[in-house]
Amino acid sequence: MIDPTRIEARACARTYPNGTRALHPTDLGVEPGERLVLLGPSGCGKTTMLRILSGLDRPDPGGRVLFGDDDVTDRPIERRNVGMVFQSYALFPNMCVAQNVAYGLRLKGLPRAEREARAAHYMRLCRIEALGARRIDQLSGGQRQRVALARALAAEPRALFLDEPLTALDASLRETLREEIGALLAELSVTSVYVTHDQVEAMAIADRIVVMSAGRIEQIGTPRDVYERPQNLFVATFFGETNRLPDTDGRTHLVRPEHMRLVPPGEGIAARVVATTYLGAATRVTLDSEAGPMRVLDHEARRLAPGDAIGVRVDESRVMTFPTQPAPEPRPS
Repeated sequence: MIDPTRIEARACARTYPNGTRALHPTDLGVEPGERLVLLGPSGCGKTTMLRILSGLDRPDPGGRVLFGDDDVTDRPIERRNVGMVFQSYALFPNMCVAQNVAYGLRLKGLPRAEREARAAHYMRLCRIEALGARRIDQLSGGQRQRVALARALAAEPRALFLDEPLTALDASLRETLREEIGALLAELSVTSVYVTHDQVEAMAIADRIVVMSAGRIEQIGTPRDVYERPQNLFVATFFGETNRLPDTDGRTHLVRPEHMRLVPPGEGIAARVVATTYLGAATRVTLDSEAGPMRVLDHEARRLAPGDAIGVRVDESRVMTFPTQPAPEPRPS
């Protein structure tokens, strides 16, 4: 049975031998059973933080990692009782699916009957119970990732770490698996830290999201908090699509496409249609406006063609305003 554990990083930083700071001193807590997603662009420090928490890397001197009241800073990953799921699956090609899932249990010395029963249980949870006798090279990418997840969970770890596990899969399979993974982690109440650069994936899986940039945490909050109440310009522009409005007071004004609507020509902001993309429930309309390029989500099924004149009205109550700030420089991850 999985026993959820609180994880805490205290003043954890990571500096490479050449002096490059991949992660600035950072405090971070993950509550028992929480699904925490580390989100940010390449080089933001999210993978570095995951590696420090899991025990794959050690923080700079002075940094500490705790599992509950247990200081595990000096323990390597194999002595922390954690599970890892990688983008590359890291499965054993010479073993069948059932043997892969039970591998860690065999290393722990569990009796054969117990490890087979536990492996079968987690294979059912991950929807691969019918694949037990298959070779790894007979599996699709999605099936391999399910095997990797079942193997990590079968050890009933204190915490589960997932490093961009869906990046190698096609778009439709990613959508299916991210929903399954989010539901499974919630059902098992396993403390989990999930790394991704995909905002939609983060929103589908997370209880809380940690947005990172240039080796620092920019904001921590629920998906709704981060999307609707970004704390700075970086978070607002990275997490979700935005349109920039004219700068009239030395500050940056942003509004999301769903908080704008199309109106007849002569009303609102003057614009011309550049392109339309039908999305089913709405149409994304790309515009060239007097305020600059814009994208608006139109729910009224208008028939628009490139070159058509149109107006745009902004919901002023949903405009986000931030002090202008320079874009962060990328850092190694």
